[in-house]
Amino acid sequence: MNLRTITPEQKDDLAFLPEEAIAALQAGEEWEYQPDSIEGVDADLYYCDDCSTWHQVWYVYGLRLDADGNLNETLWSVDADGDWQFVDEYSYDQRRDDEQEYRAIRERWRQYAGWVITNRHDPVGEFTRHKMVKRSRTYTAHLVPTVAGVRVFRVRMLKGKYGTLSDFPVEVRHFLHADERGFLQEFASLEDARARAMNVKWWGRNNDRITFTIEREVEEADDASTVERAKTFLKEGV
Repeated sequence: MNLRTITPEQKDDLAFLPEEAIAALQAGEEWEYQPDSIEGVDADLYYCDDCSTWHQVWYVYGLRLDADGNLNETLWSVDADGDWQFVDEYSYDQRRDDEQEYRAIRERWRQYAGWVITNRHDPVGEFTRHKMVKRSRTYTAHLVPTVAGVRVFRVRMLKGKYGTLSDFPVEVRHFLHADERGFLQEFASLEDARARAMNVKWWGRNNDRITFTIEREVEEADDASTVERAKTFLKEGV
């Protein structure tokens, strides 16, 4: 569409153009609007064969006016990581049918809902509901006496490989009341720890190892609820 040759009716339809675009048209200069937000835009979906899962993507429109007065619509995509990509450009009077695009997007969402029901997994998080569940992990810590105090020499989870205290979640250090260097803050000696430490089991040839369990509440996806929400989506015919 060339803005220098448009009809009065077409001119009324382009009243949304900003003053910068009109000034560029009059000066014979280029002007462009590149989108930077997905506000008010429906998310689309596509299935990625390379990683065998679904991804969300948003398609957003922009505008470009060239020096000859031709107005084009530009199409951009942005993914869930915020990465923008140019997709297409075409004359403004040949822009896409919004209603047809909307129907195509809704059909892809219906396909996705069916996939979620079959696989009991919601990779884009559209239907997922979470629940709090209790989880526990059992650790073993090897303690050694030093001039500076009792220090955590090494740690392992269940019967895994030993590592340094810093290799494990901070909750382990907090449970042991150890500082960042691994020194126990609550006990002056191994004898003191054996006498007063609670919720641990002492063992080892020198009785210098402790086994303990840390319980915590974690948020996990509720698969049953997720599937039901996907089924509801299909029944409502959205």
